[in-house]
Amino acid sequence: MAEKIRDNLMREGLEPPPAGRPYAITWDSDVTGFGALITKAGHRSFVLRYRNREGFDRRCPIGTYLVAGASPTARPEMSVEAARRKAKALKAEIRDGRDPAGEKQEVWGAAKKLREAPTLRAVFEDYLKRQFVGNKGNASAAEVKRAVFKEMADYLDTAVQTIEDKDIHTRLESIRDGDPKKKL
Repeated sequence: MAEKIRDNLMREGLEPPPAGRPYAITWDSDVTGFGALITKAGHRSFVLRYRNREGFDRRCPIGTYLVAGASPTARPEMSVEAARRKAKALKAEIRDGRDPAGEKQEVWGAAKKLREAPTLRAVFEDYLKRQFVGNKGNASAAEVKRAVFKEMADYLDTAVQTIEDKDIHTRLESIRDGDPKKKL
């Protein structure tokens, strides 16, 4: 059901979600795709529903009206008018080919990939296991590990894919020149 989203609707008129649903959305009658979302806890916010160029249905958060537990007389974080203007601006960008929800998914995906990327420590430990397999008493393995852990200590918990060639060259040159504490 669509109706014009107004301040009084946001404060008192939004129907809570039905049993078993985490939220309910009331769609605006003026701006297609613009909606007011309410959660079970009472958090009220604005959303925009649209289809991207590939035809996928997307929903993009616009802003928060009132957080759950806020006083009904509290000043909203974002006014209805500001949210409606932002929804119209987003719709214009979407018509021009932008996909705000898709962009956010890409950022989250890249961040997740970076969090899951192996660290220098993990790669080096794996290297030692493979390189010195069967040589448990090998003194050179212990020496290599000690040297790397000492000289590369500030990189050990860094994702390998973020370490650039120039970083390694700079560090190796500083070790060669007798200045292993030189920062990049």
